[in-house]
Amino acid sequence: MALDLSAVATKLLDSLGQKGYVILVQVADTYNPVTGVKSKVETEVSLSAVDLPVPDELVDGTYVKSTDKLFILDGVVEPKNNDLIRVGVNNYRIISISAVNHAGTPQVYKVIARG
Repeated sequence: MALDLSAVATKLLDSLGQKGYVILVQVADTYNPVTGVKSKVETEVSLSAVDLPVPDELVDGTYVKSTDKLFILDGVVEPKNNDLIRVGVNNYRIISISAVNHAGTPQVYKVIARG
């Protein structure tokens, strides 16, 4: 039996992180037959998170830059590359995702995002 620690992770992120994180998840493409334009549809999902500077050993100057941020997100929604994390009025585009899981169940996600 796998132990699900997502609730514990969410409580820790709630108590140690700041409020107001929203992830903008691109859920679908829509096609407008009148204009002939295809556009992305985004859904806003509130989540518990904490943001940290990217550790120096991960910075290579090309793929990961010193100005990027490391976010630890709860497991409410599975992030995807190019989703946006909104913190206040600032948006950060996800460029790298790593799930921290126990027995195949994601507890938190570590993502690197660029503002």
